[in-house]
Amino acid sequence: MNWVLRVFGLTIVLALLGGCASVATPSDSSPLPSSSADAIDASTLALEFQKIAASSCDRAYDEGVTERVDGIANRLVLLPVSYLYNDFFAAVVNDEGGVEPIWSTEIFSACADHINFLMAEESNSEYEIQVSGDLAGGKLRAEYQGGDYGTIVTDYVVVDGFFVEVTTNSAESKQATVLEYGTPSEADIESFREAIDLFLSNE
Repeated sequence: MNWVLRVFGLTIVLALLGGCASVATPSDSSPLPSSSADAIDASTLALEFQKIAASSCDRAYDEGVTERVDGIANRLVLLPVSYLYNDFFAAVVNDEGGVEPIWSTEIFSACADHINFLMAEESNSEYEIQVSGDLAGGKLRAEYQGGDYGTIVTDYVVVDGFFVEVTTNSAESKQATVLEYGTPSEADIESFREAIDLFLSNE
């Protein structure tokens, strides 16, 4: 059930960002090679991946995060709780101003996997992904069997125990997201508030 959230999240992100991902041929879903000197078993790697997912989402909540997708002007901003504005904490913005609010953090690359793990735990099920890669080198790969959507392969760049770049590949699209932790810029904060005001004015 949890791959549905991954596919749903990818679809929603592309819709919110107002662009289409570049069309790609089906990506190579073979596991990333591990450094022989630092290779660890699959179960340990999966546990480490889960810890990184939790740490990345916690950091996004605590410090804020700005996520940019290659080739798309719109970006996602998540603000620390001290910036809560009319009960909102996230929005889609661009250089022209605010676009629309964001209600759920599962569309953020910083939080999608952590939320999937939590949902699986709450439903007494498994978040069925296969993790491979070189933990010491900061490159991980997770594969999701997405039913009718095919295999979804996500590559992660990890720095200091946090996701900093997430690239999701499927047979239909490729989306590369860069994560910048910390309070969004003053301009993006103003655009965030603008997006909320615009939404509330139309209610």
